Amino acid sequence: MDDQLDELQARKVPEGWLGAKSSSEAILLVKEKGPPEYIDLDHDLGGEDTVLIFLKWLRKNHFNDIPRGCRVHSKNIIGADAIRHFMHDWKREIEFRQENFDSF
Repeated sequence: MDDQLDELQARKVPEGWLGAKSSSEAILLVKEKGPPEYIDLDHDLGGEDTVLIFLKWLRKNHFNDIPRGCRVHSKNIIGADAIRHFMHDWKREIEFRQENFDSF
């Protein structure tokens, strides 16, 4: 099975993907299976839980393992923008570190 992760509430998990209904479930999946190569994200996971909790954990614990692909399917426009900005900033930080610290 591909090492992929899908954050979802009421969606059917596509074949070949792993699904998590909360940030804590997503964290457990990564601890068991390793960081995801592709992610398909919903911002609102129920109550106060959002996918940003998971993404911040993933970045802290697997900084150089940024997913190769990220799709956002959130109906929360502000939340979807927050996910996109988070992923963009993470990617830019990796590129900055590579450009500026690889020579050491």
